[in-house]
Amino acid sequence: MNFVIKKTLVIVQIEITLSLSIIYQAV
Repeated sequence: MNFVIKKTLVIVQIEITLSLSIIYQAV
């Protein structure tokens, strides 16, 4: 269970990072 939660958090963190990258590139 902990492995799944950690994996989900990593995926969310990657999605946030990509979103921020796109925003910074658009500016």
